[in-house]
Amino acid sequence: MRGLLVRVGLLAALVGILFGISLAASVYLSHVRLQAAADAAARAAVTAIDIDEYYRTGIMGPTPLDHRAARIRASAAASALYGTRSAVVERFFVMGPQAHVELRMPLDLSFFGSGVGLQARAQSRARLVYVGGP
Repeated sequence: MRGLLVRVGLLAALVGILFGISLAASVYLSHVRLQAAADAAARAAVTAIDIDEYYRTGIMGPTPLDHRAARIRASAAASALYGTRSAVVERFFVMGPQAHVELRMPLDLSFFGSGVGLQARAQSRARLVYVGGP
């Protein structure tokens, strides 16, 4: 009887360890996917050049971004990677040729679903840089 209790205890401990590993892997992969979405959103945002300001200052000055268009492109890029899932642009700002994006999304934990209330956050920055000619 004692040997059976030890075996059941070891089996329960093993199941608990496997559950913890699965949970940690799920959290890590969710964060990696969210970070990829934040990077894509920041890269998309820096393509929104303020054309009027660009023509006014020329290529010699820093190329400012159109804040409204950059935010729209960042949101579109984030939702393109997640589809109907709820990756939300938490913070966004443009400073000259640089865009800063912070995304937030409920964690999708394999055993609990997304209803546990835990949130993942990721942030990224991108800068518009011109590469010289030949």
